[in-house]
Amino acid sequence: MLLFDEIQEVAVSSDAENIVSALRAAITKSKKSVRVIFTGSSQEGLHALFAKSRAALYEGASIVPFPRLGDDFLTFVSQQAVRIFRRRITESALREAFERFQYQPRALVDLVFFFASGSSSSFADILNARVERMLIAEIAQPQFDALTPLQRQIAGRLAAGGDVSSLEARHSYAKALKRKTVSPGSINNAIKALVQKHIVSKPLGSHGGYTFDDPAFREWLRLSLRTIDTLPLVSGVQSFSEPSVESTRDALTGAHNRRYFGRALKAMIDKARKSTLPLTVLLLDVDNFKSVNDAHGHMVGDNVLKEVVERIRPVLRSTDILSRYGGEEFAIILADTPALQGVGVAEQICADVAKLPMLSPKGSVFITVSCGVATLDGQEEPDKSPDGIVARADQALYLAKKEGRNRVKFQ
Repeated sequence: MLLFDEIQEVAVSSDAENIVSALRAAITKSKKSVRVIFTGSSQEGLHALFAKSRAALYEGASIVPFPRLGDDFLTFVSQQAVRIFRRRITESALREAFERFQYQPRALVDLVFFFASGSSSSFADILNARVERMLIAEIAQPQFDALTPLQRQIAGRLAAGGDVSSLEARHSYAKALKRKTVSPGSINNAIKALVQKHIVSKPLGSHGGYTFDDPAFREWLRLSLRTIDTLPLVSGVQSFSEPSVESTRDALTGAHNRRYFGRALKAMIDKARKSTLPLTVLLLDVDNFKSVNDAHGHMVGDNVLKEVVERIRPVLRSTDILSRYGGEEFAIILADTPALQGVGVAEQICADVAKLPMLSPKGSVFITVSCGVATLDGQEEPDKSPDGIVARADQALYLAKKEGRNRVKFQ
């Protein structure tokens, strides 16, 4: 029995048809001895995957809607928290958290893990800290800045509980964007982009409704809105239609720049101190980058840096901060992320960057990165300053390079 979880992510790959064709061939060849189950949190994504297969992936293929989890699930989580972690969480507290997390099981289970990790804070305090973490422009703004004006309008309407594709919605977009009209096709493409950027998703079994992947970002957006039509924001946050991103973005890669990284890290460390939730920093360096420039030229070198960013983004959550730290070095902030999970993210990034070579006029370019990881875990530590955690991540990166590159080290 083979289980492919979140298989719909294959559908968004540029090489999706070839991947699915190879998968179908392998399944067909072994159909007498192997049974396959595909699972995914996006029914729309699963349909797209099947459409790109050009033929049935297996006989009798069907999509089974997953029922909405209710009190039985909350009872199970409460019982397991006591049995495994010796920490009591009432079902009413879990129900409140589940509702605020838009009924996302993973978000609720992650919260339980944080609570069970030994924090002295109450479950309710940790829940509030996790939600309120996004209620400042320093952290939520970069996600917002990365969206196009139309994507911002759609996200704003969703946050306010409005529809996104009606005639009234189209008039609203046109008015806010100062256009004569906004076509249904443009709206559809903008929604698809929001899904690919992991800003919103369609719940399994939904008939058209979308929810935010990060409920905290939705809550920040809702509190920032004053009207649905014009969508002005509270003081300190840029206008939906006229963002100012030049001062925070790296012009080449589109990642945040080092200046923004420094401001965001300080704000996120302050939040982590108050909430006692962990925070992890990753420093990545493109291996043998000088050799790439020497062999292929600086234009190809620039394309390598842009490609590295494109391969990193799908691994990150919408709340994570990706910055170009300098030259071929990048820095990432993972909020509410303990050491083990941070190392896992770093290992996934290394694997995804190295997965396929990049084509260039002079031949294939094989890309790998080395990564150093450091964590503030809420315990007593020698240095909780931004410089301190970056220095530890940098030391870990040095060890990764020294031990052979294309690997992760934790400090």
